[in-house]
Amino acid sequence: MLTFSQTAPSKGSVLVVDDDPDIRRLICEGLTAAGYQVVAARHGREALDHLRASALPDLIVLDLVMPVMDGWEFRRQQVAEPSLATIPVLILTVVEAPLMPTGAAAYLRKPFEFPRLINIVGILCQQRRGAAAALAAEDPLQNIRPSSTVLH
Repeated sequence: MLTFSQTAPSKGSVLVVDDDPDIRRLICEGLTAAGYQVVAARHGREALDHLRASALPDLIVLDLVMPVMDGWEFRRQQVAEPSLATIPVLILTVVEAPLMPTGAAAYLRKPFEFPRLINIVGILCQQRRGAAAALAAEDPLQNIRPSSTVLH
């Protein structure tokens, strides 16, 4: 698991899941340079393990064709877990779009234009952060934390 970050405030957090180390590094370095906090996984199993143990990202960038656990199986398991199901996914793969019943938020075919990837990531992260802020504003109890002190 690789983590890429910058010192300035983040535009969002992204989990990049791709088995190709060159593509994974290119995406991670580019997203970091664009202002995102990025964590990388080599396959779906590693990504799920990370999601279950860490803070949830604003977006997952997912390849479909990978060893150990491919992107389709990752998506099946992701949507089956309520805590993970709402994280939007950008599919980034060589697979043709009509062959992908994944329910992803967006699709970008490899090879891709990096400015387009940055644009899509920006839109999806803003949507996710905007939805989370709207929910917090609607639910006044959302920000109340239970106390460990019990008064009698």
